[in-house]
Amino acid sequence: MSTECTSPQVTDEFQRLDEHEWHLLQPMDRVHLRRQDKTSDSGTVDQIMAEAALFWVWLDHGKGRVLVHSDSRTSVWRITAG
Repeated sequence: MSTECTSPQVTDEFQRLDEHEWHLLQPMDRVHLRRQDKTSDSGTVDQIMAEAALFWVWLDHGKGRVLVHSDSRTSVWRITAG
């Protein structure tokens, strides 16, 4: 189940990545996603396509795998601590 919450605060634990920075992601990176409907989830990057305009994330708690792409209007934070 997704939870509705505010975006993570900019801290040493989260690095906000704009779409043009998605190429910095690597498989196994931990990320926090916030969708345009204000639901959010965290998970682990699985695959990144060559052009880095889309990538797959395994969501935590057995919620499955989701495709994040530029048209999805999803905000992405890399989790840098923990």
